[in-house]
Amino acid sequence: AGSGQKLEQWRKDCYKKIDKFFEQKCQELDELVNEKVGKQREELNRIHLKITELINAQETTRQDIDLLTSTIRQLKNNMKNIERACVMMNTRPL
Repeated sequence: AGSGQKLEQWRKDCYKKIDKFFEQKCQELDELVNEKVGKQREELNRIHLKITELINAQETTRQDIDLLTSTIRQLKNNMKNIERACVMMNTRPL
C-alpha cells in the first residue's frame, strides 16, 4: 500500500475513534440527565402524595404550605440547573 493509502486509512481510523468516543459521551450524558430527571420526578410524586394527604386530612397548616412551596421552588431551580447543564458542556481538544 502506498503512502497515500496509509494516510487515508489512518484518517478513517481516527474518525472511527472520534465517533465511538462521541457516542459514548452522548450515552453518558443521557444517563446522567435521566438520573437527575428521575430524582426530580420522584420528588414531584412525593409532593403530590403529600398534597393529597393534606387535602384528605383537611388539617393543612401554614407550615405545611410553606414547606411545600419551598420544596416546589427547589425543584424548579433543580430543573433549571439540569437544563443549563445540558446546554453548557465542557469539551476539550483531543
